Amino acid sequence: MSTLKKIQETFHETFGVSINSVNENTDIHNLNEWDSLKHLQLIMNIEKKFSVKFEMAEIILINSVIGIKNALESKGKTID
Repeated sequence: MSTLKKIQETFHETFGVSINSVNENTDIHNLNEWDSLKHLQLIMNIEKKFSVKFEMAEIILINSVIGIKNALESKGKTID
């Protein structure tokens, strides 16, 4: 399964949005459901799905699908 597909599934599980509505341009500014509590839930779900742990400084910077992909890549995950 591709990285984007896993991220889309995680957004669906966290925010209840359609998988097809999540793309490379999705970010905290264009997804109304993305508030501070949901942000923490998203991070925990991403950590679980990809078997990674983020530091607080990284968590603060993760505010988009691209940011998630970059954070995963910095943890040594292959991005496809």
